[in-house]
Amino acid sequence: MSHQQRKKNNHQFEDSDLLLNDSDSDVEKISPKRPSDKLERIQRSQKIATQSKKGDLTPEETNLLVNDIMRKVLAYQVSKKILTRDDIAKTVFAKYKISPRNTFKSCMEEASNRLKKQFGFELKEIKSGNSGKSVYILLDGIQDTEEPKTYAVEGMTNSMIIQQSITFIILSLTMLNGEAIFQEVLIQYLRTLDICSVPEQPSLEFFIDKVLTRQGYLRRIIIQNDNGSKTIKYSLGVRTYAELGKDMLYSKIAQIHGEELGESERSMFKKETERFLTENYDEVEDANLLDNDETI
Repeated sequence: MSHQQRKKNNHQFEDSDLLLNDSDSDVEKISPKRPSDKLERIQRSQKIATQSKKGDLTPEETNLLVNDIMRKVLAYQVSKKILTRDDIAKTVFAKYKISPRNTFKSCMEEASNRLKKQFGFELKEIKSGNSGKSVYILLDGIQDTEEPKTYAVEGMTNSMIIQQSITFIILSLTMLNGEAIFQEVLIQYLRTLDICSVPEQPSLEFFIDKVLTRQGYLRRIIIQNDNGSKTIKYSLGVRTYAELGKDMLYSKIAQIHGEELGESERSMFKKETERFLTENYDEVEDANLLDNDETI
């Protein structure tokens, strides 16, 4: 992989990378917002809102709308927040006073194409259980088969690398426990591994319960007990399935152990996973889109 591609993978974009070409429209340069840009952006929004009432948007106006969607997606990627259709509709489309009903799909497809062409990212849409709600996650679409173990941490601080490592351990423990694990059991496992804190986080519990659930790596389930108390349980979240998937996570775990998981272990994990997902998947998925809490 070239040096330029590696920089893009770590969100270190050159200024020239932010030129979004559209064959049917002028080129608009995406740059940090300046105070002098505010009036111009307001005027553009008003122009598009007026045009949308008259009929279809022009290619230039569609270009502006798509660029704003890309800004939204990239901003959410930096913080690894889960982006929903409602987030885009209530910010980007509302800004231009456009109903997303007839234009959302085409604009998202164009944004996806540009993200892949300009940055090598794949904008993945994931449907949520029976509710049919959509969430969008930005994935690294550039595969590096030559240096898979080195380029992923380039540009990362020591704290970021440690956080990423602890995240993988947490996801692995959750996976091997049947894709769901009680909070107290998870904490106990981590402390057994001498993991009692996370760099730049208030506490280990905060990192798991607030950060990883907000990022979509874990889902939180709250179980109401007969005595009135509550028990917290975590299952794997949409971002884990999108970025890693079951097979890759199993493969990484096997690499750490230096051997492939046996058929008996896979069978046991699969059986427990299917049982848990049948009982809880839809409810937990829907809860993740609301406030990441599910009460049972």
